[in-house]
Amino acid sequence: MDTLSGSAVAADGASLAPPLPPEEYRRLVTAEDKYFDIIPDSMVFPEVPAGLYDSVFDFGCGCGRIARQLMCQRPKPRRYAGIDVHKGMVAWCQENLTAYDEAFRFHHHDVYNLGLGPDNTRQMTAAFPAEDGGFTFVVAHSVFTHLYKEQTEFYLREIARILAPGGLARTTWFLFDRSTFPMLFDFQVCLFVNEIDPTNAVIYDWRWLLGAVRDAGLCITRANPALVRGHQWEVFLTKRDENSSDSFPTDPASLHLLCGSGISAEPVAQPAVAPAEPRPVSAARREPGTAFRLRYTGTANEDEFRKRSSERDWWYHSYYFDNGFAVRGEYDIGLDIASYGFPDSMEGMRVLDVGTGAGWFAHYFEQKGAIVTTVDARGYCDFDMYGRYENPAVQAGGRQPDRTDEAGNPIYDSPVSRGFWIMKDILKSRIRFRNARIYDLSPELFGGEKFDLVFLGAILCHVRDPIGALMAARKVCRSKVMASVPTVIGEPASETMPRQYLPYTDVDNISWWLPNEACLRHWFLAAGFANVDVGRQIRLTADKLHLTETGRPSNGDQILRVGVGYAF
Repeated sequence: MDTLSGSAVAADGASLAPPLPPEEYRRLVTAEDKYFDIIPDSMVFPEVPAGLYDSVFDFGCGCGRIARQLMCQRPKPRRYAGIDVHKGMVAWCQENLTAYDEAFRFHHHDVYNLGLGPDNTRQMTAAFPAEDGGFTFVVAHSVFTHLYKEQTEFYLREIARILAPGGLARTTWFLFDRSTFPMLFDFQVCLFVNEIDPTNAVIYDWRWLLGAVRDAGLCITRANPALVRGHQWEVFLTKRDENSSDSFPTDPASLHLLCGSGISAEPVAQPAVAPAEPRPVSAARREPGTAFRLRYTGTANEDEFRKRSSERDWWYHSYYFDNGFAVRGEYDIGLDIASYGFPDSMEGMRVLDVGTGAGWFAHYFEQKGAIVTTVDARGYCDFDMYGRYENPAVQAGGRQPDRTDEAGNPIYDSPVSRGFWIMKDILKSRIRFRNARIYDLSPELFGGEKFDLVFLGAILCHVRDPIGALMAARKVCRSKVMASVPTVIGEPASETMPRQYLPYTDVDNISWWLPNEACLRHWFLAAGFANVDVGRQIRLTADKLHLTETGRPSNGDQILRVGVGYAF
C-alpha cells in the first residue's frame, strides 16, 4: 500500500479511503495535505491503547481529517461523534463521511466564533451532545489553542463528564510561563496574538493549566513537550480520583520549549539535566546610577527616619534619597522619571498632583521648584466602586478625621495617602493638601487658583467616568493636563478604532477601564482639550513585590501611555 494525496490505495488500484474533503475546507484545517494521508496498518495515535478506540468523541472535527483516518485503522471505532462550529464542514462530513460509514456521526456545535462560526448563535459554550461517561477516547486537537479562558474551563468539565471510567483524552495546547511576564495580574493567564479575533491563537500559562485540569476533575497522565519551541504541547487527560497525581515535565529542557522561551524556531536538543524548580519571581532593579534620587531635606537621623517610615507597613511609592535613606514600596518611580518628559526646572510653576497616593511625584515637583498642591480621596467612601450605586458618608461607622489642615478643615487619609503625610513631615515639605473626589475639582476648591500642570498619575483607570474626570481637571488647568494610563498593547491608533475594555472587575472593584491608544486620545478630546498628544510610553517598574495568598505578585513592571491635553 501507498499514500497519495490523502488517499490509501491497494495494489490493484482500488481506493480504500473515504472521500477527501474539498481544498477550501482542507485549507481551513491545515496548510499541508500530508496531514490528510491515511497510513495503512497504523494507529492514528500509536500511544493510545487499542481498546480505548471503542467510542471516540472528536471535539473540533473540522472537515473530518482525523475521522477519515480512524475509519481506516484497525481496530476501527465502534462509535464516533464529531462536532465543529463550522456549518459547512460539518454538512460535508454528514453528506460524505457518514454515508461512507454510518458509525461516524457529525454534529454542528452552535457556538459563536468570529472566524469559523460568525453566523452561529451568540453563545460562547454549549454542552456536548453526549451522555455522561459515554466515550472511551476524546480528541481535542488544536481546539484549546483557540478558546477563551472561560470556554476552556467549561469544556474541560465537559470532557470530564463524557469520559468513561478508564477513558483518555488527547488535547493540544500553546503554553507559556507566566512567571516570565511579571506585569500580568493574577487573573491574566493567557496571551493572544490577534486583537481582531483573539481566538486566532490563545497561549496559556502552564501552571494555570494544571490547576484548571484539577478543578475540572481531570488528571494529566502525560504531557509531551512541543517538538519545536513554541509549537503545540500534547497533553493526555483522565478522570481524577483520590490517588491521582499530575505528570507534567518541569525540567529546564522541557520548559525551554514553551512559547516565548527563546527566539529560535528550530528544534531544541534536550540536554540531560536534573529537574529543577522554577526560580521565584523577583523584581530586578536597574543599576543605582540610572535612578533619580530625591534630596533628603529632613533633619531626622537614620534611626528616626526608619522609625517614622515604619509607621506604615505598606508603601505604594518607593523613596530613595541622595543620602542613602530609603523606603521600599511597590513601585520605584525614580527609575523611570526621565521618560515622563517633565522640564529640568519647574521653578515657579503651579502644579496640582491629583491622586497623590504616597506622594512621590508631589515631592519631586516641589524639589524641581514648583509650588505644589495635592488632592486625594477621603478613603473608599470616595472611590468609584464597581457595583455601588452611591457613595456613603465619610462619617459612616463613626470615622473621625485623621488631621486638620492649616485652616482647620478636616483631613481624611485614603488607603495610600498616609505615606504622603509621613514623608511630608520628615522632609519638612510645604506641599498643600486637599481632600476631594476628582469630579469635584474646580477653581473654587483652591481659592480661584488654576494650575500650569495638572498631573493624574495612573488615576483614570480607577474612575467610572474618565471623560468626566478629565473635564474636571480641565476646569483647573491653565496650561496642560498630563495623565499616565495603562493601555492595550498592540492596538496603535493608526490601525484600530477607539476601544475601551473592562477587564478588572473580577479582580477588584476599584479598577475600571483599559483604553487603547485611540480611545485615550478621544477621552481628552471629549473633555474639551484643544490639542492632545498620546504618543509617549513609559515604564512603571516594580520594586518590592506584594504577594497574594497564592504566592503570586500582585504588582509587576508595566508599560503606561502618557496622555497630555493642552488648554490652548
